[in-house]
Amino acid sequence: MNDPVAHPAALAQQQLTASVQVIVLPKGLYVFSVKSADPERVAELSDVMLPAMHVGVGPNVPTHGIEFLSGRDDGATWLFAPGDMLIAKIVDAPVTLFLTSVRSAGAEPLDVEIERLDGRAEPRAAETRAEAVAPVSRPPEPAAAVPREAAAHTGQPVRLQISAHISNRGDVVFIDTDWVGRLGHGMSIEAFSVTPLDQLAIADIEYKGLTGAGFESPWISNGEPCGTRGMGIPLVGFAVRLKGEAAASGYSCAYRGYFRSGAISGSTRNGELCRSQVNGDPLEGIELRIARG
Repeated sequence: MNDPVAHPAALAQQQLTASVQVIVLPKGLYVFSVKSADPERVAELSDVMLPAMHVGVGPNVPTHGIEFLSGRDDGATWLFAPGDMLIAKIVDAPVTLFLTSVRSAGAEPLDVEIERLDGRAEPRAAETRAEAVAPVSRPPEPAAAVPREAAAHTGQPVRLQISAHISNRGDVVFIDTDWVGRLGHGMSIEAFSVTPLDQLAIADIEYKGLTGAGFESPWISNGEPCGTRGMGIPLVGFAVRLKGEAAASGYSCAYRGYFRSGAISGSTRNGELCRSQVNGDPLEGIELRIARG
């Protein structure tokens, strides 16, 4: 007896792959835009276009905390074509989003960028884009939050979302990147915030900045921005530390800075001020790692 013939749609589904990136966005207005794309129709799946990315709230996340405005005629929150844009307004509390990338097996995922639209130094044209957020353009496999007890055994660093206000660019969100900022482009960091995506609570991390005008900020936490916006005053130093249960549990942080002069500071730890040996040297990049042990 001959084997049954698989339906074309079933064959097509077997040749698809998907990955998910989880991001947490604080209150604000954001645009998701396709940087580059060459989508193709999959005839076996009713001509769907791939690669594509879906932007949606995570499971059990209230939908009233976010408003979507799609640039597509159908209003869907899928991105796939060059020029596709999706605007998301986070109304109040931070919202957890799932970015689901779907593509043919072996194909590259869609290259999508995220830019914050509000709180800019000056109005910008719609075509201005944020820096590429590496995990969005190449999403890793889903990573569940690691409890503090388990983290002692895994040794995995805390996943971080860092938002930086960059001169002549505005607010740019960086997720799981080695460096934050526009290194070597003469664009200084004027403000930043740090939000943990697993292992730690948002209040466990606090940070401060030293401005080029000589002002040293107080310690700030809860994902609030540290520094200035729209004043053209760069940071020339910064510090990060852990507090409360996180510090008592053995977590520590190490960080370096990249500065306008090209200097890269030595590794600084747990609340020490990181700055260039050159007086007044603007900060252009931040490297931060937080782990237990």
